[in-house]
Amino acid sequence: MIKKLSKFISILFLAIIFFVIVFLLYFSFQSKKHPEKVPTLFGISPLTVLTNSMHPFIKAGDLVFIKKVEPSEVKVHLAS
Repeated sequence: MIKKLSKFISILFLAIIFFVIVFLLYFSFQSKKHPEKVPTLFGISPLTVLTNSMHPFIKAGDLVFIKKVEPSEVKVHLAS
């Protein structure tokens, strides 16, 4: 039982590493092909926050993922 579980975990770990490598290669090639555009995958773009203008919720250097939506789809939640 322990051997099967450790084999499953190692296969899962390798699959995650493979996915991350493919993801990074895709973004690298996409950014080289179109340097003026932010790379996207299924409409989602990773960006790095440059300033602390959204502090304390989002800090400078944080990685955020954005997706373009219609303004009517945006939900606003006020922090208390």
